[in-house]
Amino acid sequence: MVALPARPAKVPAAAASFTRIARPGPERAKPVDGLRLLLLSTAWLGLAAVTGGFLDNALPGLLGLRGGAQGSGWWAPAAMLALATAAVALPLAGRWSDRLQGMHGQRRTPMFFGGLLAAAGLGLGFAVEGVVGILAALLLLQVGAAVAQAGAQALLVDVVPTQRRGLGAGLKGLCEVAGVAVAGIAAGFLLAETGASRGLFLLLGALLLPLAIALAAVRGHDRPTPSVQPDMPILTKLPLLNAFAAPSRAFARAAAARACAVAGLLLLTRVLAGADLFASGSLVLLGAAAFGALAGGGMSDAMGRKPVVQSGGLVLAAGALLLLLLARTPTAMLVFGALAVLGGAMLLAATWASLADLAPRREAGRSLGLAASWAACAALAVLLLLALGALPEEGALLGAVGLGALAALALPGSGEKKKGAAFAVVTTKRSGALP
Repeated sequence: MVALPARPAKVPAAAASFTRIARPGPERAKPVDGLRLLLLSTAWLGLAAVTGGFLDNALPGLLGLRGGAQGSGWWAPAAMLALATAAVALPLAGRWSDRLQGMHGQRRTPMFFGGLLAAAGLGLGFAVEGVVGILAALLLLQVGAAVAQAGAQALLVDVVPTQRRGLGAGLKGLCEVAGVAVAGIAAGFLLAETGASRGLFLLLGALLLPLAIALAAVRGHDRPTPSVQPDMPILTKLPLLNAFAAPSRAFARAAAARACAVAGLLLLTRVLAGADLFASGSLVLLGAAAFGALAGGGMSDAMGRKPVVQSGGLVLAAGALLLLLLARTPTAMLVFGALAVLGGAMLLAATWASLADLAPRREAGRSLGLAASWAACAALAVLLLLALGALPEEGALLGAVGLGALAALALPGSGEKKKGAAFAVVTTKRSGALP
C-alpha cells in the first residue's frame, strides 16, 4: 500500500498574515546602466519646470495675464501656498509609493498618474480666470508633481548602485537646471498675450515627454518591495504623522544640510535677481549650477559624500561673503555669485546622494520625500521673511554665509567610507531596513 503524502495543515488567517509580514527581504531590483540612468534623470527636467521653475518664472506672468487687476500682487502668497502644499504632500506621496504592490511598478505608477495630475493642474491654470482659480490649479499641480516626484526620487535608491548615486544626483541637478531654463522661456511667452498657448504647450511637453522617457527607461527594473514601519513607537500609532518621522539621526542631519543649502541659494539668488547684471548673467549662473551639480555628484562618488558637502558649503559661504564685502560692480557680483552657486550646486548633489545612501530601501519614497519636504519648508521660511521685509540685502547675504557654513558642518563623521557612500545605513532587526 502506497502511503499518500500528508495534507498540509490549514494555517489560521492570523498566522498567515504574520507569515506574509515575516517573509524574507525582497530581491534587489535590477540596476540600471549609465544610459538608462541618464534617461531616468530626464524626469527631473519636467518636474523642475512645473515646480520651482514655474513658481519663479512662469507663475508671475500667469497671474498677471489671468489673475485680473490685482493678480500680480498675489505671487508671494501663491508661492508660499505651493511650497506648503509640497511640504505636506511629498512625504505622504512617498509613503504611498512605498506601499504600492501594483503590477505596473512600484515607482512607475505614481510617476505616471502624478504626471497626468500635474498636467491637468497646469492646463487648468491656463484655462481659468481670476486668482482663486489659479490658486486651485496651482494646488492640483503641486500635488501631482509631488506624487510623480515620490516615484522618481525613490528610483535612485531602488535601481542605482551606490557607487553611481553621486552621478545620478548630479544628473538630477543638471536636468533641474534645464527645467528652470525651460520655465524661463515659457515665462517669456506669457509676457505676450498671444503667446500664452505656446507657453502652456512648452510646459506640458517639458513635463510629459521626459516623464515618458524615464518610465520607458526603467521598465523591467522597477520591482515592488514590501514596506516597513520606522522604529518610532510613538509615531507608528498615528499613520499620517508617521510619514514625517526621519528614519535615522544621520539622515536627519543630511536632510538639514540640504535644507540649509536650499535656503542659502534662495537668499543668494534673490540678491542677484535685484542686481543690475547684464543680459547673459542668468546664463552664467545656470551654467555654474549645471557644472557644480555634475562635478559635485561625480566627486562624491570618487571621494565620498562628506568632503564634497564640506567643500561645497564652504564655497557657497565664501562666495556669499565676497559678494557682501567686495562686489562693487556688476561683473564682480556675477563672478562671486557664480562661485557661490557653484558651491551650492555641489552641496545639493552630494547631500542628495548621501540621503539616497542613508534612506532605508523599503522606505525610500517616504524618506526622500521627507528630505524634499524639509527643503520646501526652508524655502517657505525664506520667502516669508522676504515678503515681510525682514531681510535686507546685507542680511540675506549674511544668512547665505551662515547657512553655507552650517551645511558644511551638519553631516556626522561616523560610518564614513573612503570610496562611494560617506555613511553606511544603520539597520536594526525591528526596522528591517535594507541597505
